[in-house]
Amino acid sequence: MMNDNEAHTFFRVARTGFLMLLAALSTCVWAMPSPVWAADNDDDPKATARAEVQKAQLQYKLGRFEEALDSYSRAYEIFNAPALLFNIGQCHKNLKHHERAVFFFEGYLREEKKIDARKRTLAEELIAESRAELERQRLATEANSKRAAEAAAAAAPATAPAAVPAAPPPVSSVAAVFGTPPPPPSSTPDVAPPNDTAKPLTRKWWFWTAIGVGAVALVGGSIAYYGTGPTTTVLPGGTLGTLDRRQ
Repeated sequence: MMNDNEAHTFFRVARTGFLMLLAALSTCVWAMPSPVWAADNDDDPKATARAEVQKAQLQYKLGRFEEALDSYSRAYEIFNAPALLFNIGQCHKNLKHHERAVFFFEGYLREEKKIDARKRTLAEELIAESRAELERQRLATEANSKRAAEAAAAAAPATAPAAVPAAPPPVSSVAAVFGTPPPPPSSTPDVAPPNDTAKPLTRKWWFWTAIGVGAVALVGGSIAYYGTGPTTTVLPGGTLGTLDRRQ
């Protein structure tokens, strides 16, 4: 009795052998003798496509799936054989291009009109495997994204950053900033009450009193002088001598 691992390995080996047999059969189809192919005419599309298929099979056996894909694709562009779609899908599957693999396997099932049950089952199994791999990749991507988000959250600081104080609201007037200015000076200057010291001398009572007394004394003195004393002429003095120039 084989265990599960041995059974799985046996199944994969058997399926690989079947795929190689299928590829060999497709090669035989391309290599079938015909009058046109035997002529080795380079202008014949089938002959050119057959040459590309032979290159692709060699590259596939060597594990050069990228080169095999290029040759199979060129062959299909030259001659649209549905079997080539299956081979192109196999190349994409080995290159982990599972979405493209599903596309070409489904194209093979759609384009191949004469397909037996065994080939159909094989193509459907390969489609299921590719879709399962796509789902696995999707889940792995989501898990990686979740782990990255959790790691970023764990690395973030535990405390929230200090709040930035809000800016003060704009002032609506100059008075709000500098205060209310003092009132402007009155246009009418304050006049001090009249003071006796500010009056002119001619308006003071004692000024005229003194003038009157002085005038009386002067008149009295003149009368006394002219009435009693002799008439004496007083000449000016100085370095120029005394000279009376009166006429």
